[in-house]
Amino acid sequence: MIFHCCDQNRRAAVDAHATLNGIDWLEVLDLDAPLGSPRQRTLLVRLLKPVPAGLTREQVVIEGGERVRRIEVQWIGVASAPPAQANAAEQALFSALPEADHVLLVRTDSAGDFSRYTLRLTQDPATPTPLPDFDPRLSEIEFRFKVECPSDFDCRTPPGCTEPAKPVPDINYLARDYESLRRLVIDRLARNMPGWRDRSPADLATTLAELIAYVGDLQHYQLDAVATEAYLHTARRRSSLRRHSLLVDYAVHEAATPAPGCTST
Repeated sequence: MIFHCCDQNRRAAVDAHATLNGIDWLEVLDLDAPLGSPRQRTLLVRLLKPVPAGLTREQVVIEGGERVRRIEVQWIGVASAPPAQANAAEQALFSALPEADHVLLVRTDSAGDFSRYTLRLTQDPATPTPLPDFDPRLSEIEFRFKVECPSDFDCRTPPGCTEPAKPVPDINYLARDYESLRRLVIDRLARNMPGWRDRSPADLATTLAELIAYVGDLQHYQLDAVATEAYLHTARRRSSLRRHSLLVDYAVHEAATPAPGCTST
């Protein structure tokens, strides 16, 4: 698996620069590792320009991880001149890489875990200062050691064929009373269940349709009542009028019951 730089515009600008260097991509040798090479412990770091001379393994820092955090670099080298620590099969593979002088070889002491890691090229392991003539953003790259391993946390593979889009049902939003809602639900059931023929009140589907229509009728009544009481000129309840008057700091008292013996003329 190859991990590329995510900012292609910046990569192109650094690549076109005369001296500025940076990391292009990183590959973890796993299933393609040659015979005798430890899996997931060899990193091929492709640079935009040749690997700088004098680079030491202390300047290659690997950070991150959850269960395995301390990843040490055992040795580094240039693919065009593989180090003596690599076996014959590895040396043949490294030397055959295109533009081998641009590929930095990194051998780690462990294969890490399934989480993300960051490989960084620094002047000093204690500071994040990048190498001279290296772009700060392209002096590091995120990767995973276990990218070719099966995991329960991998994204689900999309199905080979997609289901055809279902037609949008024709819904009459003006149906608000019991009769119109009942007719709407029964028509919808008849369309989705062509084999349904029984329309008697004792039929379960008819009973459910009437129940849905009944609940819908109640809900529409409540919606209409709320909308009616929300405005001063349509409100019917005295409590609603009191709440509206309080918005303009006018107090409306509750109606008083006439005292016994009082008559109105």
